[in-house]
Amino acid sequence: MQRLTFNEARHIYYVDGIAIPSVTQIIKSLNYSIYKGINSDVLNSAADRGTRVHRAIEFYSKYKWDKCDGDICGYFEAYKKFRGDYKDWKLMESEYRTYHKSLLYGLTIDEVYETPSGTVICDIKTPKIPHLKNWSVQLSAYKAGYSKDKKISKIIVLQLFENGNYTVHELEDNFNIFLACLEIYRFGEI
Repeated sequence: MQRLTFNEARHIYYVDGIAIPSVTQIIKSLNYSIYKGINSDVLNSAADRGTRVHRAIEFYSKYKWDKCDGDICGYFEAYKKFRGDYKDWKLMESEYRTYHKSLLYGLTIDEVYETPSGTVICDIKTPKIPHLKNWSVQLSAYKAGYSKDKKISKIIVLQLFENGNYTVHELEDNFNIFLACLEIYRFGEI
């Protein structure tokens, strides 16, 4: 059996010691149009905030840790509100790291839920503006890479806001777009 490892500092996935691309790397060209022209300090600050929100949620989900830094508390409260509103959704996985066994790309799924209507893959986002098309490509790759022999009934983004509110976006499966990005990514490696 192949062994997956992850270098957190460099954000690199390895299968049996061989580096494989991440979903984020593969779809980078799609996301360029969203972030071009935004000051790098603003982007770095938003990325740091997003990382801290994810960490707070992971600790809450895994260890019932209920504390947060001041500037992320609204996002964290929005997440707790979501969990309260969707009590019949059972959290099965949090920060689930895996890879697609045949296409060889790495991914980390924020959350997987078992719901009355089936298994749901959930990604948590904190930007003010939704980017549904781009997010659908990312989550379609996650859906294809999820290897638990479960049929995924839907892919969603949980968009959290600073004011403590949230929006759930159910996304279309756009795996064909991801495959096109993968071909372009691999073409660039030649």
